[in-house]
Amino acid sequence: MEQILTEIISSVPEISLFILTQTFYSLLLFPFLWGLSLLLRRGLPYWQYGIWALLFVRLVLPPDMSFPISARSLLDNFYSVDISVCTRSLMYSENERSADEPELTNRKAGNYASVKLIWLRLFFLTWLLCVTALLTVSARRMLRYRRVVMEAGHLNDPDLTRIAEVWRGRLGVRRNVMLVSSDRILSPFSWGLLRPVIYIPESLLGNREVLHSVIPHEIAHIRRLDDIRIKIQNIIHILYFFNPAVFYAGRQIAHARECICDRMVLRENVISPGDYGNALITVIQSDMFGEGSFFNAAAFSNTDNIKSRIREICRKRKISRYAHFFIYAILLLTGFFILPLSSQNCASEADTMVTQEQTYPDFDQNRSGNCPTVRMPSDQNGGL
Repeated sequence: MEQILTEIISSVPEISLFILTQTFYSLLLFPFLWGLSLLLRRGLPYWQYGIWALLFVRLVLPPDMSFPISARSLLDNFYSVDISVCTRSLMYSENERSADEPELTNRKAGNYASVKLIWLRLFFLTWLLCVTALLTVSARRMLRYRRVVMEAGHLNDPDLTRIAEVWRGRLGVRRNVMLVSSDRILSPFSWGLLRPVIYIPESLLGNREVLHSVIPHEIAHIRRLDDIRIKIQNIIHILYFFNPAVFYAGRQIAHARECICDRMVLRENVISPGDYGNALITVIQSDMFGEGSFFNAAAFSNTDNIKSRIREICRKRKISRYAHFFIYAILLLTGFFILPLSSQNCASEADTMVTQEQTYPDFDQNRSGNCPTVRMPSDQNGGL
């Protein structure tokens, strides 16, 4: 147990550098993604969803990832400015690099390394406290919604069951979908992955025209597996709670998600855009003074998103069922080009460090001061 705790403490600076590096890269990527989303703002919502999903993908990729053919490689070929952040090279104390920098004394280098470690540990402690608090709040909220779903009454209405079964077949959902209802939450939502449930507030049960649009919309969320996607997105939100780019990207993804589900329903040409739009306005009005659904609150959080969603619903355009495959394929290739933000030199340096640590087992421990200095072969020959 003591050894595990020691390893965790020794990895604190690396964790801090990982978080800071990913934040730096996401902020570096943000202007390009914002410009691309602005250029394609009148396109299908799949574009907006995929563009801002690239930022979330960047946050979980290795910081030292690089490709020979990438935007960063092209930048290195034209400019000699190095803007990369090598997490492993930053972990080296200045004592170990003082031979290449003779102007620094060992005392100054040691002081710099100590101050650097103190700041990284303070950052990690603050980050850990905030993440723990946010995870607690998020978990309590999710447990509350789960409890509401579990305690809600099962709907045995034949008409609503028939609507759900018809749209299951239209959208290709093979899992059984249960309809439940209560008065504890005023906005409809879907819950669950393997055993999905659609929650319908009691205030909407008397309006069948609205339910003819609400149920297909929630089944579209089930078809897309949005329950697990939203949970992953919320975790990334919490881990990078201090990153403004993450919050902006999350709001855009939430809005695009709702627009995609709207388009999936309207593509079947069963519900008219006018009836669907009226149902949307009714749902928003019914939850005007409520707490809002945990899942679509971000999509309804401002007037601009509502107007944009209404305009998207009213657009009459034929969309192929396979359009999103084409769009995501283009964005995937774009991601291979723009997401590797580390230079090839940085990646080579990281690989060299890994090789040195494997060749000299005590090399990494030397940085934490747990063992005597291990000299490299050149040192033993009097090279330094």
